Amino acid sequence: MPPSSRAPRDPMSMYRASGGRVTLTSGGRAAIELAWNALGIKPGDEILAPAYTGGCEVDSCNIHGFRAVFYRVDETCRADLDDAMRRVTPRTRAVYLIHFYGVPQDSRAWADACRARGLYLIEDCAHGIFGRDGAEPMGLQGDLAIFSFNKTLGFPDGGALLINNPKLPNPPPLPDRSLFQVRRMFARQLFLAHTPDWILAHALRYFHRRRPNPLRKWINTYQAYRGELQPTKISQRLLSGLEADSLIWRRREIYSTWLDACPRNDAVRPLLGRLPEGVNPLFFALWVSDREIFRRRLIAEGAAVYRWWIIPHPDLNCEAFPEAARLHNHVLAIPINPALTQPAVEHLATVLKKIDLPAGALERPALASAS
Repeated sequence: MPPSSRAPRDPMSMYRASGGRVTLTSGGRAAIELAWNALGIKPGDEILAPAYTGGCEVDSCNIHGFRAVFYRVDETCRADLDDAMRRVTPRTRAVYLIHFYGVPQDSRAWADACRARGLYLIEDCAHGIFGRDGAEPMGLQGDLAIFSFNKTLGFPDGGALLINNPKLPNPPPLPDRSLFQVRRMFARQLFLAHTPDWILAHALRYFHRRRPNPLRKWINTYQAYRGELQPTKISQRLLSGLEADSLIWRRREIYSTWLDACPRNDAVRPLLGRLPEGVNPLFFALWVSDREIFRRRLIAEGAAVYRWWIIPHPDLNCEAFPEAARLHNHVLAIPINPALTQPAVEHLATVLKKIDLPAGALERPALASAS
């Protein structure tokens, strides 16, 4: 049942109530930069990072002279704690843990292992903001946690750094965005929204594969040193009026509908199974045998679909981490929009039921009236 209506409140207050210190930022990348500063990471220090990643934390390490050491992630997106701990050296300072697609890792076990070795734990909660990890909000086990508002909430910008460790210092006050920076941000989003997918795909391949890559170095340096700003006033106002419980309930409802409809065979299957209670899913993620074929089928049926994290980070040795390489090559992501009408949700469920059939077998069902 949907949660009972209640007055909107700032969802970050639940972290403050647990004793955490919250700093709002312009995005998740800015929160990562503040995390390094809070931890006192220095050039030459090592950060353990998951082999399956979009690469923001790895790029940031490279810019600052840190060394990112990858650890194994299996094909169900579970981070391998034993493998990570085997890679600890005297130079290791912190472990970066991603809760992929909003499903929590065993963060308590990771926190215990890090404390036993004198390491800091950074939880990346960008995929499942305001979701829960068991009985508590996700992000409370690590020394710090990273959040990104625009991935799940659709805000223009925004993120947050949560500091749980009382021994760590607070970040310095962040300046507001200038009017020029706000205009530039919206111009960038309009460009990305209206640029053909094939152009973006070619740009990503250049960005990720060419080494040395002056464009990548310039962009990452700019983000590292110029991105530490507060979110826009628009995002801050949206956050303060957010009904997080209702939003998460609706996203879970849509996810469950599509999960029940999705085939499970060698050609296509859900990447993740039934969600634990309180999890806020980022996408409905599919494991497909041929990403381009299934992507085209879904688009032909009117579905929005992403080739999520399509290219491994250039620093990753794919032969050493074959599971991560397969995730990069075989995952499709269907966005979960709480504003979708129920007929639209059911239409996509019907499409998913037949998605593993030959293309000619797919027939567009008639949509019922939204009224």
